[in-house]
Amino acid sequence: MKKCGAFIILIFVLMQSLSAQERGIYSVTGQGKGATREAAMEAAKLDAINTLVFSVLHRDQLFRDLFVSEALREGRLNKQETQKNPLGTWQAMVTIEIDEGLPEALYAGRYATTLINLLDQAEEEIPGIEKLLQDASQAESGGSLGSAETFYTQAQTTIDSMLRYLNPVEDAFYFSSQGKRKAPELKILLSSYKDTSQKGIDRVRKAQSQLNIAQSTQQLLSIYNQIEAALIPLEQGRDDLSRIASSLSSYTTDQLKTAEEQCRQIQSGLSLQKNQFVRASEGVSPSVLQNEQYILSRKNLLDLRLKDLDQQLSTLSRKFSWELFQRSTPVSALRWAINHEPAQYVAINFRLPWGLKPSDDGPVALSVPPSVGLSAEGSLTLNSASGLWGRSSIQAGSEYIIDPARLAAAGLANVRQELAIGFFRPSLLGLGLRWDWNREGQRPVTVIEAVWGIPGSSLGQRRPLPLWVNTLSWEIPGETKHVLSYINGGLDSVLRPNSYIGFSLSLASRVRSDAVYDKPSWIGSAGLGFNFRLPVLRPLQWRIGWEGYISSPLTDMGLRSDEFTGNHGFTWGLSYVF
Repeated sequence: MKKCGAFIILIFVLMQSLSAQERGIYSVTGQGKGATREAAMEAAKLDAINTLVFSVLHRDQLFRDLFVSEALREGRLNKQETQKNPLGTWQAMVTIEIDEGLPEALYAGRYATTLINLLDQAEEEIPGIEKLLQDASQAESGGSLGSAETFYTQAQTTIDSMLRYLNPVEDAFYFSSQGKRKAPELKILLSSYKDTSQKGIDRVRKAQSQLNIAQSTQQLLSIYNQIEAALIPLEQGRDDLSRIASSLSSYTTDQLKTAEEQCRQIQSGLSLQKNQFVRASEGVSPSVLQNEQYILSRKNLLDLRLKDLDQQLSTLSRKFSWELFQRSTPVSALRWAINHEPAQYVAINFRLPWGLKPSDDGPVALSVPPSVGLSAEGSLTLNSASGLWGRSSIQAGSEYIIDPARLAAAGLANVRQELAIGFFRPSLLGLGLRWDWNREGQRPVTVIEAVWGIPGSSLGQRRPLPLWVNTLSWEIPGETKHVLSYINGGLDSVLRPNSYIGFSLSLASRVRSDAVYDKPSWIGSAGLGFNFRLPVLRPLQWRIGWEGYISSPLTDMGLRSDEFTGNHGFTWGLSYVF
């Protein structure tokens, strides 16, 4: 009795976990099996989504097909477990959290639009179906059996096509904009029309069989009947595959492989029926076909039916093959590389080697020194409101985007690195250090940094990077003992309103050694930048920036005002974000 009670409690807890809706969030658990760990995880995710759609939301197959892609994209994996079975297969269990607003928005938006379009399309076909049934009845009454069966068959083909799209729909809320009929009403009406057409075909064939026709003609009709009977399961298989092909992303890779194999088997069965049709039709003389209008109509209808089914299966086969090709490991890796949604913790940065300088005569092309770097930034939450933050980068290339002409040559041999750590709560506070591994023509420089910023909401959880980070820097004076080498400083400010755009500002006052005249020089620099990502090629972050500088040799009294030089221009950069 205790075991029974414990079992009931376990079932109750499991049901609650499947349909739990806490704080506006659906939490559903699914299980799946597969030949690989990834296949099992894929099957488990779809099982969880199916549970939410059919058991919790009580929606239909059409809603499920539209919902799967959005749920996989917007849902959050709260828990995942995998286990390898002794036979080598994998079993997975995942728990997905989905905001309750997502299915509601889909039902009121894309689902409603799709369903109403289907209902309107069915309404548009109904007058044509009724006209075909009326023409068939008149032809049957007039004794034109071939024409009657043609009209009945055309009506039945149109009805089957519409039911193929309406059968997955069970919603009784939305109605068509023309006839104001809902999906269940239209399905009942179309089913009654299908029953009428099938009974008409049966009557025509029964009447034809009672006529005094030649034995060879009777044998031909018998073969046609056998072929048509064999096509029924093939067409049912086509309908099942069409539902899968209409929403390929809603099915696992293993399911699509099975569907592709089923499609090949149906095509093989269809090929046998086509060969039988050709052999039977070739054995009939043209005079028989001309004299027997009914035989000619049956032959043309069956030929059209075979060709349509063959074309539809070929289309389905191409869809399955293309989808499986896109899901193959090399293609999936390539697609991930060029269009995944980056976590934004690591980036490879490039500066493009050209720029533009505004002038009175129009933009002038600039040659920009090369630069490449690797940067990493992230945070670790300690509780819901505080945590640790860190940033590190290494860069090779010119210190200045617009390189001063008289400063040391800047190439990729110039390598510098930065490391900063901090703590965030209401604000972000931290310290950092930047140093040179190598600086061509000059002694390495060491910089002390102080960091202040605004972390933004949910830093370390939903927000990967701080909202606003300001870095104040001061260089440890080197060989030059000029007062400006002690009174130096820099500011780097980065504002990231969201994951797609960012703004940057940099200001600096530094002292550098002149590699040409072996004299110290003062350099003042400023820069503005705009970073952005696009909805396509999402790992790529583009940068448009402006930077300028002025420089002057140092004297004991300060700066030489008669030797100020400067330059400025617009530049472009590119980052690959992981």
